[in-house]
Amino acid sequence: MSKLTPKLVKETTTPGTYQDGRGLFLKITASGTKSWVFRYSFQSDRRDMGLGSFPAVSLRDARLAADKARLELAQGLDPLGKRHQLQHEARANRRKGTTFRAEAELFLRTHAPSWSPRHAVQWRNSLSTHVYPRIGELPVEQIDTDQVLDVLAPIWSTTPVTATRVRNRIELILDAAKARQLRTGRTRRAGVATSTSSCRATSAAPCRSRPCRPSRCRRYCTSSTGCRAWQPVPVNC
Repeated sequence: MSKLTPKLVKETTTPGTYQDGRGLFLKITASGTKSWVFRYSFQSDRRDMGLGSFPAVSLRDARLAADKARLELAQGLDPLGKRHQLQHEARANRRKGTTFRAEAELFLRTHAPSWSPRHAVQWRNSLSTHVYPRIGELPVEQIDTDQVLDVLAPIWSTTPVTATRVRNRIELILDAAKARQLRTGRTRRAGVATSTSSCRATSAAPCRSRPCRPSRCRRYCTSSTGCRAWQPVPVNC
C-alpha cells in the first residue's frame, strides 16, 4: 500500500528516505533536493534506479515509472541495463549524424562571442576555404589523422603559418566533439614536413633525410615529392 501523498511529498523537508511502497522511495538531501528512486533486485543484485527529481517528476509520474520498471522485470529485463543500452544507442546515432561542419559551427557559436571580430572572421574563413570542402560533411567521429593531413597538405608548402593555424583549429573542434561524447579515443596531432626532401617513396620506409624531432618521431614517405607527414610514435631515432 502506498504511504506517500502529494501533500506529504511537497511539504516534507527533513532529510531522509521515505518509502512509498513496492520499491519506490523519495530521497531528500540535506540541501533540500528531492528525488525518486526505484529499488529492485535483478539476478541477486540490488540496484537503485533514479526516476527523476521532484517537482519535475510528480508522485503520480514516479509511480508510473516504477510500474513500467516492474513490468520489465517481469519480462526478465533489467530496467537500469535497458536504460543504459538505450542511452548508448542514442549517443551512437547522434555521433553518426553529426558532421564536422555542424560541430565546427557549434564551436564557433559558443566561442566567437568572446573573440575579436577579426579573429572570428579568420576562423570562419579558414574553415570555409580549407576545411569544409574536404571534411565538412564527414561524420565528426570518423575524422582521423589521414583526413586532417588531406586538408593540410595543399597549404603546408605555400603558407605553413596558415596550415598550423588550421591544424590547431581542427584539433580544438575535435577535442570539443570528444568532450560532448561524439568521438572516442584521443585526437592524434597531425603534421606535414616543412620541406620536400628527396627521400625515395615507399609506403612504410622511415624517412631519414632530416633529423628526428626531440619528441621522438617517425616520418614516412608517402609520395614522390618527399615526406608527407610525421606521427608521434615511440621509436629510437
